[in-house]
Amino acid sequence: MNEEEIVRRLERLRVDMDALGQEMKRSSLEKIRSNMDGVIMDALSENGRDKLERDIQKMRSVSTCENRGHCLDTVNGVASGAMAAYVAGDTVGALAMISSLEENIKGIASPCGDAGCSDDCLRLMDDVRERIALSEKLRMATEQGRPKQVGQQVTAEDVFHFLDPLSHPARVEVLMILSEGDLSFTEVSKRVNLRTGHLQYHMKSLLDAGYVSRKVSRGPFSLTKQGSIALESAIEMARRLRT
Repeated sequence: MNEEEIVRRLERLRVDMDALGQEMKRSSLEKIRSNMDGVIMDALSENGRDKLERDIQKMRSVSTCENRGHCLDTVNGVASGAMAAYVAGDTVGALAMISSLEENIKGIASPCGDAGCSDDCLRLMDDVRERIALSEKLRMATEQGRPKQVGQQVTAEDVFHFLDPLSHPARVEVLMILSEGDLSFTEVSKRVNLRTGHLQYHMKSLLDAGYVSRKVSRGPFSLTKQGSIALESAIEMARRLRT
């Protein structure tokens, strides 16, 4: 074998190795996209439905409308159906179900006799719509070879920005507690067993991140929609990594 033949074979080997490397990259990206899609769908379907059930039960306990049983069963069915439709790939159908129910609630023929209950139902539908919209953005971000958001690329700093507020167990515990309902600073402190200064430090991080809100300076703390989605996604991620 002369020198020219050796060079040609080495060049063919290099090309083959490059092609193999590219194929391995594509395979890894596909696995990442597949896993991310699974996290998104699981967070929406399992944890989202858990929150839906809690919200519906809370509304049943406070509404005074004699039609609340039938109305809330309808709302529960539509919300669950919309999430199931989205998970099955029918985003348009899911959003149409939500819009149709909203129009019925707002219409003059609405059977609801409790304005507060109607507002709660509309907020719940809006929450389901936002979950679907956010999940769709995350899903679309994994469809290309590199992660994207609408109009911009997701960077390492972006990922860190969303995960950093959850970097301490106490903060995650606060979000879990607030997912059950609004609480005052004192009530949160008792539940997490933290000193005032330590809790203030962690609450500031959660407030700055938009995961927790407080309407007045000494009022109760609430878990925001962003915080709820962050918590549910983190729980699902932990489940997957643990297994």
